Order: sequence, then structure tokens, then C-alpha cells
Amino acid sequence: MSHYNIDWITPDDSDWSAKVSNIDPADTSATIDDDIEQGVTYQFDIQACNDRGCSAFVSAISILAAQEPGQPDAPGDWTLWTDGSTVGYWWTIPDNGGSPITSYRIAYREYNVAASYADWNPNWTDPLTADDLEDTITGLTQGTEYEVIVYASNVYGESVASDSVVIKAAQEPGPPG
Repeated sequence: MSHYNIDWITPDDSDWSAKVSNIDPADTSATIDDDIEQGVTYQFDIQACNDRGCSAFVSAISILAAQEPGQPDAPGDWTLWTDGSTVGYWWTIPDNGGSPITSYRIAYREYNVAASYADWNPNWTDPLTADDLEDTITGLTQGTEYEVIVYASNVYGESVASDSVVIKAAQEPGPPG
């Protein structure tokens, strides 16, 4: 055996020309430097060659080109509750971007409809683990509206901020009138 040739094709392609040639039989892997598209399935064929010629291509394997991992999506589907000076919340797990979520961060501030995210100067809760899908914020001023956002993180970075949710810390009822 002098070498191998590897060929590949997509379901929409009809060009089976050899794309990786002269692979040493001692090599146990080959790298494809072409424009492989993420999320596309490729059919790979292989042929063996020696000094007398090459065999016919043999269908070897189909492979789905994986998406490159990245940051997770922002958490969503908020549910909030309030009890006096405490706000509680939980959310659904976002798409992890191809890598497990490692933590969440929660930011909150008094709500100001005129403030933009450029002016966002929030308070932060302690980071939460990936298993913590709910938390509470305590010590809030009763009757005050607060804006809350959450970020998810994995080894590739932090998500963009979730949509903000505004909630009013519950007001203790006053004496009967």
C-alpha cells in the first residue's frame, strides 16, 4: 500500500473528485482544510492505492459537521414573584452554545424607564451555579419597581443580557381605613 485517497460529497453535490490525496498509510487521521459547512452531512469515501493502481472508492462514513461551540443564548421565559422586600425569579435553561453552562449572573436596579443599557449600573447577586435556575433578591425597598436581567456563561464566554423584567417589590398593607 503506497497511499490512500479520500473523497467527500454533500447531499446537494455531484462532484466526487478526490479532495484529499496521497495520505500515508501510517497516518491514522487526515485534516480537511476545505470550506466545510457547519450543520451539513458529508459522505466520505476512501480508496487504497499501490504501485499497480488504485482500488475503487468505498463508501466509508457519513459525518455531520458540528457547529463550533460558542457563548450560550440569553436565558428566557422568566417567572417572578414578590413578597415584601424580596423578589424571587426563575427562568428556563437557554441553548448552551455547544458547551455546558457553568454559571448564571443576575443584575438588578431600580427601574427607570428613561435609562438605557448604556446607563445600566446594576447591583449584582452572587454568581449561581449551572444547576441554580432560581434565586431571590432580598433587602429591596417595598413599593419600588426593579428591573432584573440574567446572563448565562460557559467556557466560551457570557451570553448577552436576557430581556429585562420589571417587578414591583410588594407593599405591606397599611392599617384598615
